[in-house]
Amino acid sequence: MKSEKLNKHLDKLAHVFLYAALMLGVVAIYFSRFNSTRQFLVVLLMIVFYLIWGQVYHYLKRDVSQKLMLEYLIIALLSLLSAYFVLLS
Repeated sequence: MKSEKLNKHLDKLAHVFLYAALMLGVVAIYFSRFNSTRQFLVVLLMIVFYLIWGQVYHYLKRDVSQKLMLEYLIIALLSLLSAYFVLLS
């Protein structure tokens, strides 16, 4: 029972941290709106954060798998390609 409560608390805290960091990235993109190279760098930092935080989060939950990390990499790659084509081309 106590373990389930701790897991729920970890989930809530992890999601709040993730959303706060992503919102900080969105604000940074907004303030860099006149410099597409800087916006791309912010997106790149957000992608790196997303990958690292995903690994840390799933490691703490003890459910890391290659398939899950592959999903994270695919999402990161799609985000990177989208940002490149929108901001730099």
